[in-house]
Amino acid sequence: MSNICLKCSALKWKGETPGICCSSGKVKLPPILKPPELLCNLLKGETAQSKEFVKHIKLFNNMFGMTSFKSNVVLNNGWTPIFKLQGQVYHHAGPLHPANAEDCKYL
Repeated sequence: MSNICLKCSALKWKGETPGICCSSGKVKLPPILKPPELLCNLLKGETAQSKEFVKHIKLFNNMFGMTSFKSNVVLNNGWTPIFKLQGQVYHHAGPLHPANAEDCKYL
């Protein structure tokens, strides 16, 4: 997260549309509490460990969900963020308690 909104101080990823978080200051939201220092350091991408964390952050997010979603990222630099899909959408859900370690989907 390398960009900060000048109006609401939201942390943003490279390629995110400026002002979309608060409609360029038109929407006033209460400040979000700062995450724990360990998480802040991981998100900065300044160390080898944090660079690896940021590189795989979508994978980590999917690991802790009950289903996962896979797609190719298409960045659109216009005002409205767009998520493009083609064909069928599948949610992959593994068993909560797999029969053996090789069947684990989320760990």
